[in-house]
This record gives sequence, C-alpha cells and structure tokens, in this order.
Amino acid sequence: MKARTWSAREGYGREVVYNADVYVFALLAATGHALYDALDPSGWQFWVLPVSTLAGRGASSLSLPAVRGLAGEHVCYANLAEAMR
Repeated sequence: MKARTWSAREGYGREVVYNADVYVFALLAATGHALYDALDPSGWQFWVLPVSTLAGRGASSLSLPAVRGLAGEHVCYANLAEAMR
C-alpha cells in the first residue's frame, strides 16, 4: 500500500507514501471449483477504505480480518463506484 513514487524524469522518489485516496480490497469468494468464475463480478466481495484510515494505523499491509474490521460489510460490484466516492 505504501510505496515510493516513480517518474520518468526523476526515477524513484525517496519517501515511502500512500499513493491513492482510497484503497479497494477484493476477494473472489467462490466456495467451490464449480462456482469459480473470476470474470463474473457477482462472485467478488469488495471493501473500500479511505487513505486516512490506513495512514492513521500506519498500515503497510492488512490481513482480511483487519480489512473487514476496518471497512465493515463488503460491497458488491454494482455498488463499488458509489462506495469509492
């Protein structure tokens, strides 16, 4: 989640920072091989966290239980854009 920025002119930046306003965590939640279809958006669960939540924790990585605890209930693909606003 935190990384150094990069540009063609200056290369890598020195500071490790968060580079997005929101972070989307996704889980393909198929419970069996017959249900697995990575191209079907209804099989995915999404959690959206603002950068302020992550920065407040100083998080450089999060487990799925931590994401669920911070973000609450997952959103479906149809509601993802709204959740990111």
